[in-house]
Amino acid sequence: MVVDPTDILSVRIPTDQSWSAPKAAISKLEHVTSVTASAGVPGNLPGVGVPVQNQNTESDVDLKIRVISIYQDFISTLGIRLLAGRNFSIRLVPDSYKNCILTEAAFRHLGLAAPVNETIAIGQERFSVIGLVRDFHFESLRNSVAPAMKRIDPDNFLTLSIRARSGSLDTVIPFVRRVWQSLAPDRMYRYAVQGNDLNHLYRKDNDSRQMLIVFSVIALIISCIGVKGLAAGAEISLEEAVLCQARAEAAQMPDGACTAFALTRTATADGRTLAGQNQDLESEYADVAMLLRVKPADGRPQAMMFTFAGQLGYSGMNEYGLAHFANALYDFTWKPGLPHYPLKRVMLERRTIQDCVGLLARHRTCSAANVMLCDGSGNIGAVEVRPEGIAPFQDKHPDACLHANHYLTVEFAGHETGFLPDSCPRLDRMRALVQQHWGSITVDTIKEMLADHENDPGGICRHGAVEMHSISGYIAEPEKRLFHVRRGHGCLGSWTAYEV
Repeated sequence: MVVDPTDILSVRIPTDQSWSAPKAAISKLEHVTSVTASAGVPGNLPGVGVPVQNQNTESDVDLKIRVISIYQDFISTLGIRLLAGRNFSIRLVPDSYKNCILTEAAFRHLGLAAPVNETIAIGQERFSVIGLVRDFHFESLRNSVAPAMKRIDPDNFLTLSIRARSGSLDTVIPFVRRVWQSLAPDRMYRYAVQGNDLNHLYRKDNDSRQMLIVFSVIALIISCIGVKGLAAGAEISLEEAVLCQARAEAAQMPDGACTAFALTRTATADGRTLAGQNQDLESEYADVAMLLRVKPADGRPQAMMFTFAGQLGYSGMNEYGLAHFANALYDFTWKPGLPHYPLKRVMLERRTIQDCVGLLARHRTCSAANVMLCDGSGNIGAVEVRPEGIAPFQDKHPDACLHANHYLTVEFAGHETGFLPDSCPRLDRMRALVQQHWGSITVDTIKEMLADHENDPGGICRHGAVEMHSISGYIAEPEKRLFHVRRGHGCLGSWTAYEV
């Protein structure tokens, strides 16, 4: 049976999350025809290369093939063509774990006499070959098709593949999200349409030419942000130093959660601007976090950033009072473009919000984010950025601008799927606190807001929701050129004020 890959949704399973309960619940949804579990899906299918022996020959030579963990109904759900033999039985029988199915490349590689009824060994384990399937690409099309065997191994399942009735995937996605959030409310709902992933493989080689253009632009920025000095000082290659400026892009992982704000004039007690954020990331980032003060000797402004080891562009403020902060946005497709971090560094060489908006408008990025801005003249604003362009955001009141991790602009709101479920209630809570203290907000008031626990563990002060914590916080006073920095959670960390 031919299966359209655009009818298949893949959902990532956290390593500490059971796969069986979501599989059973999603299988009952209307328009869902089949659900299977595996280590991954074509195009992103991890497997371990292990030495295997053909037990029907006298040779003691081990030949490496890739071992891929799948559930019994993986082949039928994805419509992978069976060339010989049979599929795994849908009923789990005692010998199921001792059966395997080979790809054509594995059959040739192992030199088997027949595609079925052969025996192969991995160490002391013996497997009966029960079927043969067509080859398919696990990763980039530039890689040759690796020989592989499929076996049942539930301990290594990392992905659910959900096949919808033809043309009904858009209807299925929100229902799957609700099931996921009911079973794992503190885990992020990460999904992909398999057809999009496969198209991405075909586009990768074409994108390489565009990436050369992108990295040419990065080369121009290198001289501006000190990457050469980083490479020399850390005794690493220039390529490694550049990679430090593209960590999210290299891993293709959006950069955290975060709640950002910018308040001025009638919103604050003294009419001066306050802007900043809680920085929500995985807890291990706290181990490499650092406060970086830059003092260029070529006339560019001094600046202070809270950043991470090896990364030269992040949230901060310069001597002109220009400050920027950020929120991750989701529901986008990674595309060739600039990483956000070099742009963050270059923004700290600008004087005004308008200068920064112009910079963002001129350069396409790989991913999506909201940029929160303020300057030394009391101006505030925000810009939602996606690979296809930018959309300036104006909040309900001209003296306040608040943002979390969902799209708020008319231009981009149609992309929003509620990927990070705590984003809307977190922003609503921040709005309520700002409204409650309107006209009397001080630095101390903001510190209390950033320690707020409503909707815990996914509150403004984040304690582990979707495996992220508020590892730091920032408050800029641009007119005073003061930058307040906190390490740790809003409720526990201590604040220090720095002159910029």
